[in-house]
Amino acid sequence: TDGPEWLHGLRRRAADRFAELGFPTARKGNEKWKYTNVGPIARASFSLQANGNQNGLTRDALARDGHLLDGQPALVFVNGRYSDSLSTPSEGSNGVRVSTVAEAARSDRALVEAHLARYASVDDDGFTGLNTAFMQQGAFVYVPDGATLETPLDILFLSTDEDEPQASFPRVLVVAGAQSRVTVIESYVGLGHHRYFTNAVAEIALGEGAEVDHYRILAETENAFHVGVERVYQEADSTFTSRTFQKGPALGRYDLNVHLDGPDAQCDLKGLYLTSGDQHMDNLINIDHARPNGTSRLYYKGILDGRSRAVFGGTVLVRRDAQKTDALQSDKNLVLSPDAEVDSKPALF
Repeated sequence: TDGPEWLHGLRRRAADRFAELGFPTARKGNEKWKYTNVGPIARASFSLQANGNQNGLTRDALARDGHLLDGQPALVFVNGRYSDSLSTPSEGSNGVRVSTVAEAARSDRALVEAHLARYASVDDDGFTGLNTAFMQQGAFVYVPDGATLETPLDILFLSTDEDEPQASFPRVLVVAGAQSRVTVIESYVGLGHHRYFTNAVAEIALGEGAEVDHYRILAETENAFHVGVERVYQEADSTFTSRTFQKGPALGRYDLNVHLDGPDAQCDLKGLYLTSGDQHMDNLINIDHARPNGTSRLYYKGILDGRSRAVFGGTVLVRRDAQKTDALQSDKNLVLSPDAEVDSKPALF
């Protein structure tokens, strides 16, 4: 119900697209979802939290438990709703802006409209369409040309126990201008034991010569469902560094696509995932080299125990114009139980 009319139009189009696409099915020919069945999500019922109930949380308690770092700016969301009392969205005098997507859609319409849903298209994926249809406030970070956000920014999405299963639709939009510098810590943390569903979408755009260090922490509970879509767009000479850590959900999926759309762009992607019990974790990591002299490094590791299962799909695409591309890819797994299983599918196109 909040936001300008153009945002309502985007939500309506996303809802219509989800109605067409539906949930993906694990079937032959659908390689992206061949080893992951989202039936438990599709068959479940979830509600949306209508208000910003903080459930007694305090910033000191979050810092004490290691979910926030003292002295750093932070945007905190509880069950998908922005918490003003838990957040400290400090902004620099150099034009850096940190706010919610809903607020930025009103105050920085041209900027948000130019980037929101441009990289994570509602046409590509049902979960992206569902997130866009239900996105509410989200996190917005803008670092203008030549500026630096001196301290890392925490973007924390918390899920707590409610009377009935909850669904939340976190949204993140980071726009780094030419020659800018920023470090972002994007975390998803479960604090309860009830079932819930997190459907997250993040978009990160790097201008020419920009540097973005991105940390993504997935620490959901064993009863959680988590589907995360991350889209990164890089212009010339930009550098994107990604570090991910994943544990916890009953069913987890991380779909990362990095598009190097300028010469001499580079990315370095490293991740560690831990599974146990009956957990299922799926990583789909795609790197698209569209321009010459690009450099990419993709290195993921998994540790599996119990009857858990992991899926790794790593694809490096080198387009016709992307001459002198330098790309390395590796996925290594330590399987601690005879009942655990991992499906690894590295590919080069």
